[in-house]
Amino acid sequence: MIIAICGSMVFTDQMLETKKELEKMGHTAFVSGFASEHLGKNEKEREELAIKQKNERDAMMEYWEVIKKSDAILVLNYDRRGIANYIGGMPFLRWDLLMS
Repeated sequence: MIIAICGSMVFTDQMLETKKELEKMGHTAFVSGFASEHLGKNEKEREELAIKQKNERDAMMEYWEVIKKSDAILVLNYDRRGIANYIGGMPFLRWDLLMS
């Protein structure tokens, strides 16, 4: 199965670990191609970088192409800033409205 992993880029470490685990199970898994740029950064730096990637490099539309080729998406929604099951912008968007 081809799985696109989605969530806030603040959770990059968890996304990459989940990718490894899914691949151990025989799946093909993807995270944003921009994820590696988030490694080693704190939460504030990751937030700023994610905004820059979305605005300057159209990161969301680029990952949308990966999602369209996937069999499923897996949304990692950990607690963040007192919000239970926080999700980032990518899984929150209504893609049907964006793509119409």
